[in-house]
Amino acid sequence: YSKLQGIDFASTPFDLEAVDLLAPHVPFFKVASADITNLPLLRKVASKGLPVILSTGASHIWEVASAVNVLEKAGADEVIILHCILEYPTPVDDANLAMIRSLQSAFPGYEVGYSDHTKADEVLSSLSVAFSLGATILEKHFTDDPSEPGNDHYHAMSKEQLSAFLLACKNRS
Repeated sequence: YSKLQGIDFASTPFDLEAVDLLAPHVPFFKVASADITNLPLLRKVASKGLPVILSTGASHIWEVASAVNVLEKAGADEVIILHCILEYPTPVDDANLAMIRSLQSAFPGYEVGYSDHTKADEVLSSLSVAFSLGATILEKHFTDDPSEPGNDHYHAMSKEQLSAFLLACKNRS
């Protein structure tokens, strides 16, 4: 369905079997923060030769460096590092967006992005700041209806917020 809509399909594998199942269908792999020290999973993901987006929530910088090293030794040609905070929703004051610059400094030559778990405000301020800091990939939960029940809806962005954010980014470029 996503191909028919002109949208890339993506999914995060949480076990080795999922890597094999997903590899023919995804343009990249995303490794969840919880798996940054899961060496068998990192090696398996890297062996597929696809770009890897590595989430870093709750990680020490040495764990990020170790994961990047494991991924590259196992065959990953492109690793993108994604700053995030593992709190749903993340209070804006705890988003620690300065970590984007820290990751850029610690990993020169790597793309650094941001996975936003703050509650969506009118202008998606956390994403805007991350974009201004040079985050090259932005991840945000999306919903058709923020009033729906469930963990993802109340802090996700709406289509109206996404449209406004994209317009703001275009105007800054």
